[in-house]
Amino acid sequence: MVWVVWSGTERGEGTQREVKRQEILPTPRVDSLDSVTFSLLQAGTVPVGSVKLSQISVNFTSDQLRGHMVPVEHEEHIPEPYDFYYELVEDGRGDDPAHRAKYRLLNQPFRRAGRVDWTLMLERVGQDANRDGSPATGLGLEG
Repeated sequence: MVWVVWSGTERGEGTQREVKRQEILPTPRVDSLDSVTFSLLQAGTVPVGSVKLSQISVNFTSDQLRGHMVPVEHEEHIPEPYDFYYELVEDGRGDDPAHRAKYRLLNQPFRRAGRVDWTLMLERVGQDANRDGSPATGLGLEG
């Protein structure tokens, strides 16, 4: 989970600076990434689709999973110019450094009945960070 603040008055305006990063441990189950595809545009391709995360520890609260913790804990919404997103990173069995894929929360986190965990859906968005974790520049298109 990543929280950033933009130098302008609105999200996406100016340059971004990371405010907080929190890894979800133990590592949740990522159900199949094959639902994420590439949509063709004239200038390149953009990743689209969603992925399901499950087996997220109940040590996390709904507010944490919705990003309502920065700049103040338990915000009713994420205020401008802050932004919140999820970053999925390979577990080390692939490229080094690993690719970082950016996602946003697609639904309300769901605590599964009869289970002691959370499930949520994430939607793929462009503008991934660079492999070293620094903010990417450009339109988020893949060429």
